Amino acid sequence: MTDTDSQDSSSELEKPSSDGEKSRRACFPSFEGVPSELFINICKGLGVREMKVLRELNKDFNARMLALQPKLFSYWRFKRLSGIRFVEFADDENIKVVAGIEVECGKIGRSAIDDVGLWNLLSKRPEIESIKISGSSCTDQGLESALIHSNLVVLHLDKSKEIKGRSLNPDLESSKLLKELSLKNCGNLTDVGAYGILAKVSGNLTSLSLSGNCLTFAKIDTVPVDLSSLEKLDLSSNTNLTDIGFHPLMNKLGVGLKELDLSRTGIALERTAQITVNFSQLERLVLSQCKGIRNESCLLAFVDKFVDSLKILDIGFNGITLVSVDTHVSQFRCLEVLSLTGIDKLDERGFVSLINKCGRSLKKLYLGYTSITLTEVGLLTTDLPNLELLHLDNCVNISLQNLTTLLSKTRDKLKLSISRCQLDEASIKASFPSINIIS
Repeated sequence: MTDTDSQDSSSELEKPSSDGEKSRRACFPSFEGVPSELFINICKGLGVREMKVLRELNKDFNARMLALQPKLFSYWRFKRLSGIRFVEFADDENIKVVAGIEVECGKIGRSAIDDVGLWNLLSKRPEIESIKISGSSCTDQGLESALIHSNLVVLHLDKSKEIKGRSLNPDLESSKLLKELSLKNCGNLTDVGAYGILAKVSGNLTSLSLSGNCLTFAKIDTVPVDLSSLEKLDLSSNTNLTDIGFHPLMNKLGVGLKELDLSRTGIALERTAQITVNFSQLERLVLSQCKGIRNESCLLAFVDKFVDSLKILDIGFNGITLVSVDTHVSQFRCLEVLSLTGIDKLDERGFVSLINKCGRSLKKLYLGYTSITLTEVGLLTTDLPNLELLHLDNCVNISLQNLTTLLSKTRDKLKLSISRCQLDEASIKASFPSINIIS
């Protein structure tokens, strides 16, 4: 995979003089005997401009590059690419294989990648499997041309403000191979439009991101949408999403869901008994900055549904204390990452109770920007033998004595982040010489 950029000069190099040719030949070794894997690694480290110079000045290099082109240029990345250059790329006959393309549009308006440019790429590159474009001016027409592309497996059209989903052909049959769809921050995407899109791709998708939209999923229970194959679902920053749409949406999902991001939504997690699906494989759950959660018992009871499978849990920046952990949460079996960042009213004993339920498997613990003092860590009944990272940035209330008590429960060579803490690094190193302090 070769990273490229759109700054490549289109001007032709002047033909070198004979003396210049001799000097350049002396500078370039023969690439004829270089093993293919080594040659590919060399090329991966070069930019477009360097590749252009080498191809024009060294025949061996050019010949090897052309022979290995399918391996070298199967996946393309561009930054600041205009619609005009996008069309030129699609039309370039020297590019033999395009398995995937990733583009960050450099301009907006008429020069951005549009429906015609996307259709041109898809029609001329039938082998393409992955398209990731951010900031296009594509409309529903462009989305439709991508959805029907027979080989497409991954489609991202993030920040495409003209996509609404309302004008898709009702008889459209999308590719059966499409597994990953991302429509992040598409400002005009509504519930009706989203339902229309999902109706076309449901049953096949394993990964769906609709982050940063204004979706509510109201009345989704009346829509024929099958999301039972989803393994990853990102609904973060849909601030209008409440329990009204959340509960029926969850009942559309399947037991194979592994990652769920609900951060910065309006859910309250009340009456979650209405969710009938048993998500026994959920490994990652993000519930940070959910302003609608006012009852920590509801949050903890929801988390308790997944204690047997969760590996990553983020409940930071919520108005909770964890005082009722013992009442609502069972023992975690395999939790590896826990984020309590930004919980400014964190209860000392509630924290200890939670660590007692997950400490032995924990690898990363984030406590930054909390008011915790660690005065109750002496009540810990478990060690943290697998802890690799302890993040305490901006925890200004922790004393050296209390931190020492906690560190005595951890492993050697722990990474400790104490930026903006009132702690003496030399004293910590004196007691724990193998610790790696990040400040």
